[in-house]
Amino acid sequence: MNQTVPAYTQVAATSSQPANGSTVSQASASTLDSLKSFLSNSQYKLDHGSYQGYSFVTNSKKVTAKIDFNINSANVLTLKYNRLRSYSQNPQSTSRSGSGFVRGPAAFSYVYGLPFSGSGYAINNNADIYIAELNTRFGNKLSNKFQAGYTRERDPRSPGTNNPFPFVDILNGVGNTYGSQILTSFGYETYTYGNLINTDVYQISDIATMYKGAHEITFGTQDYSRKYTDAFAPNYAGGYQFPSLQAFYTAANGGAAVDHYFQEWSNIPGGPFPQYSAGSTEIGVFIQDKWRATSNFTLVYGLRYDLTIYKQIYLDNPFFDALTFKDGKSYNIGKAPGNASLIAPRVGFNWDVFGNHQTQVRGGAGWFNGPPPFVWLANQPGNNGVLIASGNFSNVPLTGNAVTNPPTGVNTAPPSKVQSATSYSAAVTAPNFKYPTVIKSSIAIDQKAGDGWIFTAEASYSKDINAVYFSNLNLNESNAFAINNGGDHRLRYLTPTANSNKYYYGAGGATQANPSLGTAILLANSKKGFAYTLTARIQKNWENLHASVAYTYSQAKNVATGGSTASTLWSGRDVGNADPNADNLSYADYYQPHRVIAFADYRVLYGKNFATNVGVVFEAVPAGVGSYTYGGTDVNGDGNSSTNLIYIPVNQNDINLVKVGSGGNGTGASTDPRSTSQIWNQLNNFISQDHYLSGRRGQYVQANAVVFPWWKHMDLNVTQDFYYQTKHAGKHTIRLSMDLVNVGNFLNKYWGVIKQQTTSTPLTFEGMAADGKTPSFSFPYLDATNQVPLINSYTDNTGISSRWQLQFGIRYLFN
Repeated sequence: MNQTVPAYTQVAATSSQPANGSTVSQASASTLDSLKSFLSNSQYKLDHGSYQGYSFVTNSKKVTAKIDFNINSANVLTLKYNRLRSYSQNPQSTSRSGSGFVRGPAAFSYVYGLPFSGSGYAINNNADIYIAELNTRFGNKLSNKFQAGYTRERDPRSPGTNNPFPFVDILNGVGNTYGSQILTSFGYETYTYGNLINTDVYQISDIATMYKGAHEITFGTQDYSRKYTDAFAPNYAGGYQFPSLQAFYTAANGGAAVDHYFQEWSNIPGGPFPQYSAGSTEIGVFIQDKWRATSNFTLVYGLRYDLTIYKQIYLDNPFFDALTFKDGKSYNIGKAPGNASLIAPRVGFNWDVFGNHQTQVRGGAGWFNGPPPFVWLANQPGNNGVLIASGNFSNVPLTGNAVTNPPTGVNTAPPSKVQSATSYSAAVTAPNFKYPTVIKSSIAIDQKAGDGWIFTAEASYSKDINAVYFSNLNLNESNAFAINNGGDHRLRYLTPTANSNKYYYGAGGATQANPSLGTAILLANSKKGFAYTLTARIQKNWENLHASVAYTYSQAKNVATGGSTASTLWSGRDVGNADPNADNLSYADYYQPHRVIAFADYRVLYGKNFATNVGVVFEAVPAGVGSYTYGGTDVNGDGNSSTNLIYIPVNQNDINLVKVGSGGNGTGASTDPRSTSQIWNQLNNFISQDHYLSGRRGQYVQANAVVFPWWKHMDLNVTQDFYYQTKHAGKHTIRLSMDLVNVGNFLNKYWGVIKQQTTSTPLTFEGMAADGKTPSFSFPYLDATNQVPLINSYTDNTGISSRWQLQFGIRYLFN
């Protein structure tokens, strides 16, 4: 399979095509053309590709082989092999590793900036899966399935450019004044240098089924040995954020540098790129009875026991172990979690109420668990202060290769012996950490109404028992004070004293015993989190036609967000007036309150050798969920930008508004011509037209509570089968297929289009006022060049999902 799709469809602004907050970015074509020319003609001779009109490729090649050996009448041996070789090109990550760094352009749908193509990366997925299975029958009363397997996965990343030039973000500021958004990016992608994940999983299972009267008893064991080797060092090639294009040009020409800089480097003697491992052994045993209690009632009940034994293979750092955090607690960074066990009862039933297959009631409940993405656990050995060192810096000169020639003032020389770094970020796991565990339950009724009609009502509920959440041990909350922002009195953890929001920041000079810690992320469990769904469905069967329509209402809340790195798993959670280190319950990233789905399938056989099948699927669903957060720097001082949920002002007295770029006191240089009253009027109009914001004035935005407009689309599938018979092999089929995705958009370019937020950061935090307690905010233009204000909450998403796609296929089937 090979697919090529546009990286994004936004284009740079020109005099004839100004920025519009949707398809035309605020980034100017002439500005980016000049930058591209400068880079190629500078001493660095850089060619990082195009800033628009480029595409990404996804390629996948799969091989499946299966051999069955009929050893004898009672034993069948099956050998299976699956091979995958694939890669997927992607845009640069939206997150950044440097402290206080602004998020990437894709986080804001490229409204403010466009990155160069070379700043992307490719994920390679290479897998080989070997399975041997022996099925044995011991008469008519007992059967057994023994299975042994090995899975080998190798998933390295590849850069969008082979030039090791550091990753550079150029913000949309003026001179040495930092902008609030990224204008463009280029260089070696933040998370790609040396990045790989190697996975080796060995599995053995032995499952027996015994038939005894009305009972079908299944029992056995399922066991795994997992080992994960990871290599991950963000900005190993270095990462800059310049406040403006002018500041970058000055630094590139050898002038005084004004920038933020972050780099990680090897802390291993000799300086090899660091790799680290984590693993576990899982032993599971179970027994289940499927009891046909009566002719119309079946009960399934069982018990499962799982034991997780973590491999104690982490490298320790005694200096970190000696550090104390909140409430005097210390953590052993060289120790994996202790063994964890779970007893999981499960029950299910199926009841044919009247014994005539017309009314069926079914349901069940049970405890279920499974391993988390093991990269979460591997964050600990990879961030222990021994393998990798790191640092945040300001105003360092520009370098063309930070790996071999780091900027002046950044010492990346490896030590002569294994030792703790003096500047790093850390990750630890709670000693009693358990695999994510949930209680799931469901109940449903199916009612046949005659003439092919079937009505279904179903409800499901799940409750987290051992959910996963992350906190930052190095966040010092003891200096917190309430800000004065109208009705907003959230706590701010950073006082005018630098680093007052950290326990360890190398005060007086960083040492091993008193290090400069970026973050120290704790992986732990929480009992918070739940989800439920309510579904109603109608089906109808005719001779050649089957149709169905269903509606689902759902709620889902949890305490974590997705990601892989320890710091982003913590910093990715949006917070309002809550403790950023608490297990705050909020709507899940995948929250989907409503869904309507309908399909119809028509199949006709004719001429003995032909069949035609036509199927359509229609779906209507909100296009997603999101939040509104402040742009700019960090409002609550926890070290995370763009994750502070906004407070929605009731009136002009409920917010301290200043001009764009004028700073916390509102006295800095600004090109914003609007008065405070004009800014408020435009902000007030924006709030009033937004369904969510207008209904929550005087309150905080809730994370993932902003439900996007409905997206309605239909897909069409047509297949044509040609049959023929052979004397010994039976029926063979040649199948031709056509899939038309998003039929509405094929018929009309305005149909089937996804609506997305014009921006998720309508307000920008400019800084604290002179009293140190009052935050100041600006309301940036949608298009500052043409002084076009932000008016609408949503704009068209012009990505591949909003476009029609046509696919043809051919298959040869051996029946």
